Amino acid sequence: MKTSQQVLAELDSLYAAGWHSNIFFVDDNFIGSKSFLKTQLLPALIEWRKYKKGCVFYTEASINLADDPELLAMMARAGFDSSLSG
Repeated sequence: MKTSQQVLAELDSLYAAGWHSNIFFVDDNFIGSKSFLKTQLLPALIEWRKYKKGCVFYTEASINLADDPELLAMMARAGFDSSLSG
C-alpha cells in the first residue's frame, strides 16, 4: 500500500505535466483499510485539492462502501465524484 506522501507525489507529477482531468485510483482493496483512508489519505487529498483545479477522482469499490456515510462524505470532499461498483 502506498503512503499518502507517495500518492500526493504522483498527483503532483501528473498535475505539473498538465494533467487536470479524471484520475482513476486503481486498487482492488481501496477501502480495505478504512482507518488509513479516513485518517491519512483522504485528509491529504482534501488538502491537496484546495490548491488544484480539475482532477476529478474515481475508483472501483464494493457496494458496502455505502454502509459508511462518513467515508462517503470524505471521499466526496476529496474529489471522488463517481465509483464503479465491483
